[in-house]
Amino acid sequence: MLQPPTSGGGTTFPLLNITVMPSIGDVVFWTNMNIYQGLNGKSLHGGCPVWEGEKVIATLWIRSYDQELLETMTSKGHMDIAKLIDPNLVHHE
Repeated sequence: MLQPPTSGGGTTFPLLNITVMPSIGDVVFWTNMNIYQGLNGKSLHGGCPVWEGEKVIATLWIRSYDQELLETMTSKGHMDIAKLIDPNLVHHE
């Protein structure tokens, strides 16, 4: 979260019955796939209306092809936290 609104603007996950209200510097991470790389329907989400102020976020999409992070998921869907925290990103130009 780069800048949260004064009021509203959360991210809601209706099938999980939760709404996330991050603060400046927070990161919200989820995948939309299960361990078999099929759709995880519980990842359905949406942005709530901003009632006051301005919401500024950054989005990073991670594609499934050749991603060690996704390939190392356990049968319970857990990921290797070290790979998540320090992914050793490679930038292509």
